[in-house]
Amino acid sequence: MGNSAVKFAHISDCHLGAWQHNEELCELNLQAFLIALDICLAKKVDFVLIAGDLLNTPTPDLAIVESAVRKMKELKDAGVEFYMILGSHDYSPNVRSITDVLSSAGFIAPVMNCEERDGRLVLNCVRDPKTGAILAGLSGKRRGEDAEDFLRLDTHHIQREKGFKIFAFHNYLSGIAPSEIPGIPSLPLENLPRGFDYYAGGHPHKKQQYDTQYYRHVVYAGSLFGCRPVDLKTSASGERRGFYVVTVEDNNVTEVEFCEVRVCEVVSPASIDIEGMDPNSARARIEQYVGEMEVNDKVVLLEIKGRLSEGRPYQIRFQELEDELIEKGAKTVLLDRRGVVGQTLETVSAAKDIGQLEVEELERALLEFDSSLSALQGGTGLALAQEFLQALSVEREESQTKKAYEEKMIVLGQDIIGRRLFQ
Repeated sequence: MGNSAVKFAHISDCHLGAWQHNEELCELNLQAFLIALDICLAKKVDFVLIAGDLLNTPTPDLAIVESAVRKMKELKDAGVEFYMILGSHDYSPNVRSITDVLSSAGFIAPVMNCEERDGRLVLNCVRDPKTGAILAGLSGKRRGEDAEDFLRLDTHHIQREKGFKIFAFHNYLSGIAPSEIPGIPSLPLENLPRGFDYYAGGHPHKKQQYDTQYYRHVVYAGSLFGCRPVDLKTSASGERRGFYVVTVEDNNVTEVEFCEVRVCEVVSPASIDIEGMDPNSARARIEQYVGEMEVNDKVVLLEIKGRLSEGRPYQIRFQELEDELIEKGAKTVLLDRRGVVGQTLETVSAAKDIGQLEVEELERALLEFDSSLSALQGGTGLALAQEFLQALSVEREESQTKKAYEEKMIVLGQDIIGRRLFQ
């Protein structure tokens, strides 16, 4: 690297394309990425390393990809290179990803180059041509399926290379950033290869830094915005979102600067307890609570819970409450009412057969589904729902492509709707 200082950005968990069912949150998530790259330009970084989950799925909405790539090109034109590993969201063993297209076009360079050799996984490196920095990494996989890869990793040849070395990974680390999801394992820190100067982590959505004698600068950048309601709730509790800009001089880290990315304020007050109330009283309690909130230009998270003394949850008219908050100026509203239980809900006997349980669950759902269409009410609505379930249970044939199967399911669904709603 010579004597001149080098700067690089460590970004992770952008999840571009997340929140597809909420246009406002989808746009805010994209804006967070665009702002992060603007900061990279202003900070004059030499390259950007994305430690997994650039995308929320391997093939997100192309309009979002177009906006992101347009901004990335601004940096490329300014001499900033992009490097990346895949995360558990944008990794797929079977589907060609947008990231495959970007890397094939030379727009972004993958650093997870491995080859099998005598039962070992030999990790190859990429050297940044401008700075001489050495980058290597392993992509994350769903359900922690990459844990075995770390045990077979061979990095001896990289450790013999001279220069500043960065290892990128997308995993939970036990004792540092343990898994938040039951059944998903965390890696022991000792499974990371030694001999690197900076460990660029992704996967946990909270930022943190860690140092030991053998592992210096183990850093998680956290998410730029988040892709789950729990991420927004964490932001509302004070978690700052952003990424790190790392300064290196004479192959030593001299500064790890957190750069905050703030696209909006998130408010998430304490849950509203409606235990023992009837629907009208519950509605009044919620309206009083909502009326006192300052929500203008903010993302609002509301959690409502409790067992009603009578009636059904749909009688509270939750959609009207969301509409009121939007009228008060909220950017968007996420309302969690999973904890609201109607008094008439009966305990289901485990002895009942699956078909009967299915019918009862559909009947309960129809009671809470407020529709003016007679075809979606009562017995006709139940029959429609059952027919849909039966259609969805049809499995794909071995000789059938995924696309052909999906097209067949769409035609089946359209046929059911046509016959049931417009007969």
